[in-house]
Amino acid sequence: LRIASAHKVPRRLLQLIARYEADPRPKVYVSVAGRSNALSGMLECSVSAPVIACPPYSDAFGGADLFSSIRMPGGVAPMLVLDPAGAALAAAKILGIHDDRVRAAVEKLQKTNRDRLYIDDGQVRSAALAKSIGVVPDAAALDAFPKLTFTEGAVPDAVGNVKQGKVRDQYELPGDRLALITTDRQSAFDRVLATIPCKGAVLNMVSKWWFDHTQHIVPNHVIACPHPNVTIATKCTPFPIEFVVRGYITGSTSTSLWKNYANGVRNYCGLDF
Repeated sequence: LRIASAHKVPRRLLQLIARYEADPRPKVYVSVAGRSNALSGMLECSVSAPVIACPPYSDAFGGADLFSSIRMPGGVAPMLVLDPAGAALAAAKILGIHDDRVRAAVEKLQKTNRDRLYIDDGQVRSAALAKSIGVVPDAAALDAFPKLTFTEGAVPDAVGNVKQGKVRDQYELPGDRLALITTDRQSAFDRVLATIPCKGAVLNMVSKWWFDHTQHIVPNHVIACPHPNVTIATKCTPFPIEFVVRGYITGSTSTSLWKNYANGVRNYCGLDF
């Protein structure tokens, strides 16, 4: 960053330009000059590297200062970018032609900007649906949510083997049926960390929606959902196939791919690593 003026210290400006031009490294100049922007034109016609003019906006004279940056003499062609961040991005794109690291940084920024649009769009759509979804305002509203309880004395007679998983509890019922209870437990690393109100109900109802909408493709085990947290299902023989799709080798349990790979295993689940 250097300060000079094409009007007040033109000789000093030319000295600075000559010093930078003597450096063989790829370069892009960004000139910032308001009012009568002689700086950008003088700089551009003195160098062979690209010049980006980024004049600061001013309300003086109704913004007419900008015209001194828009119109240049023939053979003088600084690029005009009014936003400083845009000028920096334009410079990075030019330098990225020679530098893979700069080009990768530009591509990462562009991807972030694209992803941000999807996030913003999702937030806007979610806000529009908020009234129809409803909001739990306080503990009193949670108290009104239907509680899951067994009638006293019913459990010993009607329920057989009970299994507890990380999120779901399983109760064996007569007639080869199961009661699958989706709880509010939140687990990670094989440990229950907390409970989240209504989490189990949301998870169970989402599962029910998909089972209802895919049963014409393949029959499923669901008989009924008498409660937001409960699915009554037919006992089935599991089909021992699991699909795990990940971009990275991750995991913390003894069965995770990363744990086995770190311990020297190079063939896991039939795959060579």
